[in-house]
Amino acid sequence: MEEEKIVLIDTDAGTDDAWAIFMCLAAHRDPYIPFKVVGLTCVTGNIGIDNVTRNVTRTLQTVGEENIPIFRGSETALVFPYDLGDNPYFGKDGFGDTNLPPVQPKLEAEHAVHAIIRLAELYKGKLTILTMGPLTNLATAVRLKPEIKHWIKDLYILGGNYKALGDTTAVGEFNVLADAEAAHIVLENFSSACHVHNVPWETCVSSSSTTAFREKVLGKINSNEMHLLNKIEAKRLEIDRPTGIWFAPDTLASAVLIESTLVTRSKDYYCTVEVSGKYCRGMTVVDKAFIEKKPPNCTIVEKVDVPLFERMLIWAAGGPYYKEWVKRNCQELNDSE
Repeated sequence: MEEEKIVLIDTDAGTDDAWAIFMCLAAHRDPYIPFKVVGLTCVTGNIGIDNVTRNVTRTLQTVGEENIPIFRGSETALVFPYDLGDNPYFGKDGFGDTNLPPVQPKLEAEHAVHAIIRLAELYKGKLTILTMGPLTNLATAVRLKPEIKHWIKDLYILGGNYKALGDTTAVGEFNVLADAEAAHIVLENFSSACHVHNVPWETCVSSSSTTAFREKVLGKINSNEMHLLNKIEAKRLEIDRPTGIWFAPDTLASAVLIESTLVTRSKDYYCTVEVSGKYCRGMTVVDKAFIEKKPPNCTIVEKVDVPLFERMLIWAAGGPYYKEWVKRNCQELNDSE
């Protein structure tokens, strides 16, 4: 039997984070999937920390999972606060500025950084961390308690790039660029002791779906998840509809974590992050030619099974299990015993 994944989610709670959280919660609730979410830590990224905590609370309440603990985390980057400007990508509230009813954040008293340290020790050698925003919380945690890098089993990072394709600057992907120092610290520390999996921006682009699939397939699912997602993505879809392209980057990272067969091509490299420079700050530096002669510290996911990913999106949206035949076969086996 597959070993249970014990998962801590670190998020900056934009709309694609909500998709990813719903997918993880679908796995968390399914008795056929050995997957347990033990908490969510919040970090400033897509939006400020107050809205992050509200959005995470709303996401959990939507599917009745408000008993999973939420921890408020870092309010700003380690060195240089990132300016989101007047028009953040996911709106000023991170959920599309759709004037949703107010929600009171339901938070633990413990700070996110201390929660990471405590949970890493509690589940020593078993904890997996999924990061979907800037890496400020994790970098701070390993600075406060360096031992945690030996206690975490797997680290899944959504962010960075491996072909120098940027989404915020010419060569900078947002999650890494927003706190480049934190990303540098995480790669230089955790990769020596636990398995680091990276889902970079280029893979998210090559795995994109269509606005038609989003609106005509996912959008028609009658579920609490989709009722919220249709509201918070409405303005973004208006902008993206002319392109015909719909992205779900954070959800791709959660899918890779849940279903290893989703990955059809990956490769191990030595990676670090550029923290200086006028043009290249925040770029993930990938030693593809092995010039540095340093051992690989990161598995980069280069290609995934897109039809399988779309089935997983349907599942995350409240639709049927993406491998329904597995559940049926397991049930038939149990019934025969």
